[in-house]
Amino acid sequence: MKKTLSTIVTVLALVIAVVSQFRISNLQSEMQRMENRLSNSISMMESNQSAAINNMQSLMEKKASILTHTEFSLGEMNLADKTFVLSGSVTPKEHQPGVTEAFLTVNGKAYPMDLTNGTYTIQLDLPIFEDARVEKVEFYEGDVIRTETLDEQRSPRYELLPSVNGRLSGSGRGTAANGVYTWQREGEVRISVEGKGQVIDVRSVTLIEELDGIEVGRTEIPLTSTESPQRKNAKEEPAPPPTSGMQVNGSETFYHMIDRKFDIPFGSTLELIAEVVDGNGLRYRTVIEYWAVNEKGEPMDDAYLGLRDLFEQILDADGNILYEVDEADYR
Repeated sequence: MKKTLSTIVTVLALVIAVVSQFRISNLQSEMQRMENRLSNSISMMESNQSAAINNMQSLMEKKASILTHTEFSLGEMNLADKTFVLSGSVTPKEHQPGVTEAFLTVNGKAYPMDLTNGTYTIQLDLPIFEDARVEKVEFYEGDVIRTETLDEQRSPRYELLPSVNGRLSGSGRGTAANGVYTWQREGEVRISVEGKGQVIDVRSVTLIEELDGIEVGRTEIPLTSTESPQRKNAKEEPAPPPTSGMQVNGSETFYHMIDRKFDIPFGSTLELIAEVVDGNGLRYRTVIEYWAVNEKGEPMDDAYLGLRDLFEQILDADGNILYEVDEADYR
């Protein structure tokens, strides 16, 4: 009897312990849920508070502003003069026709604006290969000057003209003999064209070889296929004739497989260059790969490879350099 009673007590104790543990576990879970809800509520409050502060700051700035409207846009290019048209308009809250004069400061120089139906407007011819920094507008009424800081910056080079970059994946190996370093290179060439909002009229895409700055070969890359073949160890094939042109809206990448040897005389440099020609006849060039060999036939330091996309040139149809990045700035 005593043994049975002892057993019952033990079982009850175990049951109570299990139930207590279960309730403690539930209580811990509930506390965790409450903690999470509290944390979420605090985060939401902080977010709402931040939004309210931003809205208040925006309203205060708008109220403090002397303008009701501003607008700036990039217009027509004149490639012969290397310029573009910057159009701007500002509408002041108050002005006196025939009295109030407005001046817009761009890149440190003030230009007079014209008044039309309560809005002051301007059109400026500015260098296309330089950023345009619209700094402020000033309103003159006799000895009284009211100023509004604008801090508007535009990059016509990248907003009006496409960017080109390239990559050559895969592997290579080199051997030196008889005054020539032979570089066996295989892989996939990728040449990308990108525009910011404009449709790009791509007329041709070319892979150019230059030895010590002199062109020694070129391969036209077809515009018909812009999908990577992804063929491992694929052999280079003659490119079909290029199409007459291709309209690129946004960005596009062109591919070409190579598996060939490049001969580099000792003391020389070979560059592979991507060239894209657009409908304006402009030629956009960027270095894809670069091999330099010293007088002993040894490959030289190739740290410059990681910066190759920064080396950029834009030439006109006659080969005149309109724009280039100075390599010395990045070496």
